Amino acid sequence: MSLWFNTLHATRVEMLTAGPTEREQKIVGAHFAYWKELAANGTALLVGRTQDAGPQTVGVALFEAADEAAATALCQADPTVREGVMTSAVQPYRIALLADREHWSRHAPN
Repeated sequence: MSLWFNTLHATRVEMLTAGPTEREQKIVGAHFAYWKELAANGTALLVGRTQDAGPQTVGVALFEAADEAAATALCQADPTVREGVMTSAVQPYRIALLADREHWSRHAPN
C-alpha cells in the first residue's frame, strides 16, 4: 500500500462564505460519513480542513491505496466529488517527519 494525499476545493465559494444550500449540506453530510468510514477501517489516516472560509479553503485527506487508479477511484467516490460540490486532486505522498503521538494526539477529535 502507498500513501496518497487528496485536496478538496468547493466548486461554489459561497457555500463557504454564505453557507451551503440544502442540497450541499446533505451531500457534505454524506461526504463526512464516507471519510469517517474510511478512517474507521484504517484506509484514511488523517482527514480535515482548513478553518478559514473562502476561496483558499481546502479539505485534505491522507490515505492508503494500492496504486494511483485505486486512489483516484476512492476520491472520485466521495459524494462531494461525485455530485460536483467539490473538486479533488490526488497526489502520491511520503511522510518525511512524524511527531510522537503525544504531540499530535492533543489535536485529534474526542
